Parts: sequence; C-alpha cells; structure tokens
Amino acid sequence: MSVLGLLICIAAGCGEAGGDRVSTSADWVLIDGVEFPVIMDQVPEDIVEIYVFAAKHPEVLEYIPCYCGCEDESPPHISAYDCFVDAIDRSGPVPRVDIDLMGFG
Repeated sequence: MSVLGLLICIAAGCGEAGGDRVSTSADWVLIDGVEFPVIMDQVPEDIVEIYVFAAKHPEVLEYIPCYCGCEDESPPHISAYDCFVDAIDRSGPVPRVDIDLMGFG
C-alpha cells in the first residue's frame, strides 16, 4: 500500500468500510451505500476501503496534496481526492462514483 493509501486508511479507520457488496447491474456494484464500477469486486479490500472513504469524505482528501505522479496528466490532480474520484453522479438514488485508477497501482 502506498504512503498516501496508508494515511487515508488511518483516517478512515481501516476495517470499517468495505461492507456488503450488492451488484446493481452488470456494470455497477453497491458498496457501503455508494455505487462503484464492478471492477471494484476484483480489488483488494484495503484499496476498496480507501475508495469508499474518498467517495464519502472529499472534505478530508481535498486537503491532502496529490502524490500519485500525475504531473504529466492534463489537467493534473489538485488533491488526493482527484487520485481516487474522477466524478460523482448524485442524480440517482445513491451516489455513483467514476473512479480514477491511481489506487490500483
């Protein structure tokens, strides 16, 4: 796990997230009240916990600088929040997260 991941995990209280997972369609899975792409079913639990925390607590990650090495991306990430979440669609009954794959590597 990266240093950034460890810091977020500590802030999140690792082991508390990553509850029941329910497939909502062929493409989406519901984890702790937030929909993620089904690829999250293939990701280690500690990484899932970080993504869930990022989706639920942007106010924390927005104060942590980005350390993912994205300086060559256009636009580069502003904060650690951008390393995990590209966008959240809140128009449905539950938030649906478009993830950034930084946390997978």
